[in-house]
Parts: sequence; C-alpha cells; structure tokens
Amino acid sequence: MRVNTLHLTHEQLVCELRKRPGLIPIDIKDERVVWFDIGDSPLNKSKFYYSINDLLSNRDQAKLFTTDVKALSLMAVLDNTIYPTGFILHMGRCGSTLLAKALAQSCRNIVITEAPPCDKIWKQFTSNWLYYPKATAERLTVYRNLILAMGRKRIAEQSAYFVKFTSYNILFVDFIKSSFPDVPCLFLYRDPMEVLVSWLWHPPPWLKSKESELGAFTAGCPIGKMEGMSDLTYFELFSVQLLKSALNISVEDLAYLNYEYLTPQHYANILLNAFKYTASSNELAQMKPEFRFYSKDDSRTIIFSSDKIKKQQAVTPEIRRCYEQSLIGLYNELECSEKNLARKLLL
Repeated sequence: MRVNTLHLTHEQLVCELRKRPGLIPIDIKDERVVWFDIGDSPLNKSKFYYSINDLLSNRDQAKLFTTDVKALSLMAVLDNTIYPTGFILHMGRCGSTLLAKALAQSCRNIVITEAPPCDKIWKQFTSNWLYYPKATAERLTVYRNLILAMGRKRIAEQSAYFVKFTSYNILFVDFIKSSFPDVPCLFLYRDPMEVLVSWLWHPPPWLKSKESELGAFTAGCPIGKMEGMSDLTYFELFSVQLLKSALNISVEDLAYLNYEYLTPQHYANILLNAFKYTASSNELAQMKPEFRFYSKDDSRTIIFSSDKIKKQQAVTPEIRRCYEQSLIGLYNELECSEKNLARKLLL
C-alpha cells in the first residue's frame, strides 16, 4: 500500500472539503494536521486509529493531506458537521470502550474513540506539557473546529455525534467545556483498586511516557521526580489527578457512572439521563449485543467474562496502601455525589 501526502494551502483545503464529505482530521504531526477521506466508514472499532489503519491498508493507494494547525480556524471546516450529542470521559479500564462501541452500532451515530488529534492538540496548547492551556479565543476556536471537523456528516442517517476521549483529557475538562458549554458529559469510573490491578496486569500504552513531560503533567509532578518512579506510584498519582479533576467540575450537564451499572438493563436509561439521547427499539437491538463481547476485541470472538473477583484477589498490600492513602476518599465522593447516575437508575 502506498500513501501519498500532499500539503494544502487554506484555499486548497476548502476545495477538498467541498468535494469530500468524508475528509476529516486523523492526526497532528510536527505542527501539521493530517487529513484523510474516510468515506462512509462507521469507524466502529475500539480505537479510532484501528479503524483508520484498516482503511489505509485496504486501499491500493491512499491519499493524505496536511495543513497547518491554523487551517482549523477556517469556517469551511464546519461545513456539514454535526454538533456533539455527548462527551465520554473516564478514568480508564471502566467500560468507556464498551459504551462507545455500542453507540457506534447504530448508523445514526458518529462515534470518535480516542482519536490522536484530540490528544495531540494539547501538546500544542501546553507548549509540550509545561502548563495548563489558557483558553484564548484563538485556541478555543481551533479546538472547537477540530472536534466538529471529525464529526462531519457522511451518510444521510447520521444525526448524533459522540466523542470518547482518552482518559487524561479529563484534566482539560474546563477547557473542553469552555469550547462546548452545552454538550452533556459522562464520566465513567470504577473501584480504583481494580483499575490499579488492571493497569499492572496489562500496562496501558501511555505508560511509555511516564518519565516524559506528558508523564509529569498527568502525575502532577515536576519531571525531575519522575525518573525511577515505580509504575504503581505513577498510576496512583495519575488516578488522583483524574478523579480530582472529575470532582472539581461545576457544570450542570455532567453525570458520573460507576462501571458496575453499565449493563444492558440500564443502557437505555444511561443514554437518556447522561446525554438526553433516546434510543429506538431497533437501535437498542443493534447496540446491546456488544455487551456480550470483550470490548477491546474488534473481531467479536472473545466473550466477556467478569474478572472482578480475580482483580480483588490480586490486590497486594502496596496496592491497598495506595488506595487507602490517596484514592478511597475520592472514590467515595463520586459514589455519594448528587451527579451520580446510580441515583436515577435505581429508582
């Protein structure tokens, strides 16, 4: 497979956007936005880039376009876009992939799942993770247009749009909500002890960045303290940052949901109460089968089996210490919050 890359002027991008309803940003590299025409692909794999890689590999000759980041300020970028229906935020290993994949089963929905542009734009805004980004008018426009440009309508049935962010995007929730103040948000979480065990069993890709500027930013530590830090300590600090950010959100249209309640029985009410989204009976029939499968297996051959008991049995004294020292209080705050959807689901 060959890939041709062509750098576009702003005027050329406008022309390509008019010709290609499926042309969306798929990456940001070296301060350039990478655009690719995905056609009418549903992008329904567990990660955005898995769907993109499949599209690239299945074409004899793929064409990518690049522009400077300022191109995202163009009004033409907003052509034929769908306004977001809801944002999915999470602490990691707590069902967000399942929720996104289930939503993606309906042809009505555009679902963007942990897309690289949503992560890499923060490096631009933070000068390589040095400080929290100031929400200037220019940055808010670029960010807003980036999110909208990934939600371009490609088939007639599409009328709803969901974005599932990578876990550490909760650190930027104030910026995100400044860009989209009226978009409902759902924060998924789980017993932090189980999350710590899961990360230690199967380390996430971002662990490779532990001793980098990104690792220091997400841990809330000076980079000098990251060298030699154990994975468990980093996961503890990372979790504290995420949970505190979630708890500090003051907006009304935010809900919390414990992974335990993400079930087929509660699913329709979760969508309604979190996003004001009413799923038809046909949509629910398409979505609910996803609950049978392991969400990160896009072949749909691995049947889901709860490992909750195994995780609880794998809790070491060190993990328990981290939990009791830093996380149990934050977890209990989420559980007791008036924003917790369990209050409505259990009525």
